[in-house]
Amino acid sequence: MGRPVALGSTPASLGAMPASSLLNPLASSTEVEQFLAISGSDGESAQRLRMLPANYQRIVMERGPILGSRNPSSVLIARIRDVEMGRITAPPPGFGGSNLMLGSSSNPEIEKLIKQYNLDPSAAGMLRSLPPERQRIALQLPLHEVRNPSAMVMKEMAASNANQAAVQQSTALVPVQTTV
Repeated sequence: MGRPVALGSTPASLGAMPASSLLNPLASSTEVEQFLAISGSDGESAQRLRMLPANYQRIVMERGPILGSRNPSSVLIARIRDVEMGRITAPPPGFGGSNLMLGSSSNPEIEKLIKQYNLDPSAAGMLRSLPPERQRIALQLPLHEVRNPSAMVMKEMAASNANQAAVQQSTALVPVQTTV
């Protein structure tokens, strides 16, 4: 079990690691403590996160950082409640979640795009977790034409994900004619 870190302290060894780059669907106590150390949440909300099952902890942390929100403790408690009530589940592979199957190697072109357009952590994590063929599509987006490149990436990749699911479903449903 990892050494607890006092809330509000952020030692140099606690680098913020994007949740989408993590390979384990279960959060370790060290990861939870790192998340709490940089979150700015109070004792009660931190304790509630510590008491969750490790898979729920991972889902809460996958939602991204909460530091900088008006009330980080309230945001954390709301996420915990949403996970407990089943409103939030792990994202499907290839859309923002950890990419366990592919080993998720970093694509230098994607990293350049993230840096060039200063994409937010959600958009960056989603791009990194995409399979190579979907990353190629993302690299062709006209991000230079929009005010909020992160929003465009999320919108276009969600639309692409929905279109891909619709195609898969339509090819799976082959009409069968029966004679009576």
